[in-house]
Amino acid sequence: MVLTRKLSNVIALYLLSSVSHIALGFQLEINKYERRSEISNLLATPVTSSETLTFTYSPKTLDHLKNIELKDDYSRSWSTEKTKCFAAGLLSSIVFGYSGELVTASLFDVEDVEKAGLLFASVGMAAGWILTGGNKLTKDEQVLNGGYDAKLVADRPARLRTILEYLRQTTMPVQEISSCRDESGLLKVIEKVHDKSYIDMLQQRSLASDQPNRLNPVSPTTLIDEHSYPAALAAVEVWLDAVDAALLQNHKPKFGLVRPPSHHACRSKGMGGCLFNSVVIAAEYALSKGINSVAILDIDAHHGNGIAHCIQDNPKIKFVSMHEATSKLYLAQPKSSPENPRTSAVEDVGPLGNILNVNLEPKSNWQQYEQNLRESALPFLQDADILLVAAGLDTMQLDWSSSFQLTTGDYKKLGRLIKECFGDRVAFGLEGGYAYQNQELAKSIEALADAWV
Repeated sequence: MVLTRKLSNVIALYLLSSVSHIALGFQLEINKYERRSEISNLLATPVTSSETLTFTYSPKTLDHLKNIELKDDYSRSWSTEKTKCFAAGLLSSIVFGYSGELVTASLFDVEDVEKAGLLFASVGMAAGWILTGGNKLTKDEQVLNGGYDAKLVADRPARLRTILEYLRQTTMPVQEISSCRDESGLLKVIEKVHDKSYIDMLQQRSLASDQPNRLNPVSPTTLIDEHSYPAALAAVEVWLDAVDAALLQNHKPKFGLVRPPSHHACRSKGMGGCLFNSVVIAAEYALSKGINSVAILDIDAHHGNGIAHCIQDNPKIKFVSMHEATSKLYLAQPKSSPENPRTSAVEDVGPLGNILNVNLEPKSNWQQYEQNLRESALPFLQDADILLVAAGLDTMQLDWSSSFQLTTGDYKKLGRLIKECFGDRVAFGLEGGYAYQNQELAKSIEALADAWV
């Protein structure tokens, strides 16, 4: 390497004396090559050539929360006592809410009494639940089930297993990604996105959890166990492998079948089932390889708040979140916090203006989705060197987690639109999508990838 650098300098000086503008261009290329070589040596994974899109996964991701599927070990059906407490809370919320609206309307000169009614209803719900013993029941059950209700956990190993079983029956290639990257180098990339204190906490909590536990005491949906930290690292590796493929010439994209997902994870807080924000880590990795700009398109039905937070200060990354608009009720309006500062509001474009929130109306079909994609999302992103797709497929008609009306055929159209704009300079990673029992999710993933087959 030293000899190469000396030779490059001699050549550069010689050319500078004869044709200065050629020398300058040559030296810039040498510097760029060396910068890429250093990063490649640090985090290099062999990428084989491919004539069609390849699905990739890591076996470690199948272990994340694997004990969640053991029958009756951690999840219990609602008891009669809990049902009574819930009914009491619901009844009192109705009484409190209606009374609150009447009192507010009679005592204060305000036009919008619904906000007051919702506030009173919330107080009534809590009062009814607590006074009938619901709070005590919840605390007692936390001792028995690890502090969570398995019925609320959507991202199960069976979801990924079902996808893999279906794809292996097709002609689409499925590649297993082994952990061959240096972990210290991998952590350096992760630390560009997440606070080191959060990474250390996640590792310690995971290693200490012999059964699934809540990562955050107040959130029943974000769980970790002893396999979660290795699985989160493996998800990052799969994303980086997809970026490597997208940066190669004459190479078809890769679609990372990853879990845990990533788009809700903030810099120092895991949430929504997400631990590391792998897609933003992949974007930072792509920039470190020498490209000038990265676009991220989040097609999950839910707002990619974590992505928005993690890229808000990087002008080289543009982000579009296409999600279902929240309810217009006051309590459902997007709210920010220091750990989760970005909201789904259209006017929230981030401090640098590199964020675009596309709020789609509930029950939107392909016609509305395509219009927003063509007129807003893709024009906002199209100048980037590479596109990373946070592929949440909970927008499908059969998915219980949203009211979107997209079909398998619509995902095929979506893939073609993305290819028209970015060609093969695309990397995919799985986010949401939970209608997997009848292989509908797997079929939609296959349809999204069809443009590169």
